[in-house]
Amino acid sequence: MSDMVPLTVGDVRGKTHVVIREKKTTKTKRFMLPVKLREEVEDYTAHMSDGEYLFPSRNGNLPPLYTNSSL
Repeated sequence: MSDMVPLTVGDVRGKTHVVIREKKTTKTKRFMLPVKLREEVEDYTAHMSDGEYLFPSRNGNLPPLYTNSSL
């Protein structure tokens, strides 16, 4: 999960695959986005710009959420 937190809207919008680099191993991983998930991403990001974090902080323009954030 922590490898996906810094993704931006531009990393996933209009894409069939997402490429991430694992923090622990530094290996590059490529994941296919199923059609249903692509549709959800399009809806979720419709009002967002490409440079915005996909999982933004709840505290405004801070870095993206941390994986150890409490709800």
